[in-house]
Amino acid sequence: MGQIKRIKLRHVVPGALALVALAAAGTAIAGSDGGGKAGKVNLGTVGGLNYRAASAENPPGRTTKEVAHCAGGKHVTGGGVQTTSTSQYVNETRPYDNRGGNRLPDDGWIAFVGNSGGTTHAFTVYAICVR
Repeated sequence: MGQIKRIKLRHVVPGALALVALAAAGTAIAGSDGGGKAGKVNLGTVGGLNYRAASAENPPGRTTKEVAHCAGGKHVTGGGVQTTSTSQYVNETRPYDNRGGNRLPDDGWIAFVGNSGGTTHAFTVYAICVR
């Protein structure tokens, strides 16, 4: 059995509050690329932090990964994942490295989500990015 990793809430809580503020202002949280796959969305910038989201469909009996990428040379400072069903469970969520030149996990936020249910559900990964 793997170790449980602790995260620092000082990065997640302010970001969660800003995400709530953006959602309350009518900002879309998930999008579609027109091909039936979930989309990637720039939620906006608040206080110098840029909030990104990426959604994915999660078929029954599978584990699916999704990445919310930071854009324009920004680096991830925190993130998280939200599921749409109690039959989904988070296997892993952490900073992501896209194998850029610096080999640091600072390019976005990744999540691996399992679905133990009988139908497809969606989940959304969030990244909080800064220059």
